Amino acid sequence: QQIELNMGKNRVGEVLHKGGDVQFFALQSTGGGTVAVLQVQASDSLDTSILILRHGLLELVAPGAVSLSVGQGTLAILYKDGVQLVKGWQP
Repeated sequence: QQIELNMGKNRVGEVLHKGGDVQFFALQSTGGGTVAVLQVQASDSLDTSILILRHGLLELVAPGAVSLSVGQGTLAILYKDGVQLVKGWQP
């Protein structure tokens, strides 16, 4: 799969331009859908953000999130100090 982003006008492009780190991974949900995820960390900060894409478009940004998990109808966003559950979420 190829994901194209307008790198000049979004947070990912801004982070890469400043020497930050962007990691891409895909999660398979129990329902069979695939979730494209970017984990972004700026070079001047220990904070990370999770960006979730749907069909190459930014759908959800979770500032400060360190990881996430996808279940059937639920998205669990993990933070250093807790978990946020998004019920009814479908990839």
